[in-house]
Amino acid sequence: MWVRFVCAALLLLGGAGVANGEKPRPRIPIEVRGAAEDMVGGRLVYHVKEALRGARGFCDPEPDFCHVTLVLTTMDRHKGEGTMENLCTVYAAIWLVTTTEPGMPDHYITSTVGSCGSDRVKSSAESLVAETDRLFGDWEWLKR
Repeated sequence: MWVRFVCAALLLLGGAGVANGEKPRPRIPIEVRGAAEDMVGGRLVYHVKEALRGARGFCDPEPDFCHVTLVLTTMDRHKGEGTMENLCTVYAAIWLVTTTEPGMPDHYITSTVGSCGSDRVKSSAESLVAETDRLFGDWEWLKR
C-alpha cells in the first residue's frame, strides 16, 4: 500500500509542459548510483547519467523527496587477462523507488544484467535509459 503512496508522490513532483493539447507527462525524479570498477563501466555510468539528465521525462531528485534510484554496478569482463582488459564490462542494473521516510526500505522494482563492449557504450546506455522510461514513463498501473 505504501508503494502506491510513494509512487503517487512521484507523480506530483513536477510535470512537463502541455503541447498541442496533450496531457502533461510528469517528470520523474531519478538518481543514478554508479559503482564502476573499470574504464568501460565508468563510461557506461557517465552516459546513462547524461542521457537521463537530458531526457524530458526525468529530473534530478530534490532532497527529502521520494524518487526512482537506478543502481548501476560494473566490472571488467576480462580483469587480469592483460591485453583483454578494458575492452568489455559486465553490469548489473537495479531499479528502486527510494523513500525518505525513516525506517522505510527502498522498494525493489526490477533488475537486469548485461555486457557492453567499448564500442557499444552509448547504445548500451540508451538501452538502459529506454528501459527506465518503459518502467516509469507510464504510471497507469498505480490506478489499479
